[in-house]
Amino acid sequence: MLVGAFQGRSWWPSRLIELATMSPYSHAAFVFDVSAARIARELAEAGELLRMPCFGLGTCIEAWAGGVRCSPSISTLHTDRTRVDLFHPNPVLAEFAERNLIRWLDSQIGKPYDYREVANFLLRRAGSDEDGKWFCSKLVAGGFIEIARPLFRRTEAWRVSPGWLVRTNDLRPAGTDWTCREGLN
Repeated sequence: MLVGAFQGRSWWPSRLIELATMSPYSHAAFVFDVSAARIARELAEAGELLRMPCFGLGTCIEAWAGGVRCSPSISTLHTDRTRVDLFHPNPVLAEFAERNLIRWLDSQIGKPYDYREVANFLLRRAGSDEDGKWFCSKLVAGGFIEIARPLFRRTEAWRVSPGWLVRTNDLRPAGTDWTCREGLN
């Protein structure tokens, strides 16, 4: 499993998030690597994935306007030339942890986007992880909390920005990045 950190350029909220968090990143998502794609395929064949319509290499699970979605590619929802830096969990997830994360992500698909928490986050107001709604980096941080591998030991998921994700020692650069291309899905 990878974490993608996106440098959005076309949507005004992306610019606002980057400015408010003093980071080049405005979005974050889970991205399937070879291992995650294999595990998701096995879970789907066993009938365990109920909401996840796609599970190949590069599948992207993200909280996006409208709710948590599964897209066949990181380019599907993002504009041309959006840069995505990719990160591995450090250490790499054990297979049982990756299975549990994928099952949990499947259970989150369709949950609502947390517009209120984004506003609270940007205005530096107290938020909550208990509402069943997600914004992008809250979903990523919450997923790691769910499998008992919190990226930040004393920080709730709603407090984590996309830029914070790349600062934790529990994620390391994957040695590759991606630039979204028009027409890829």
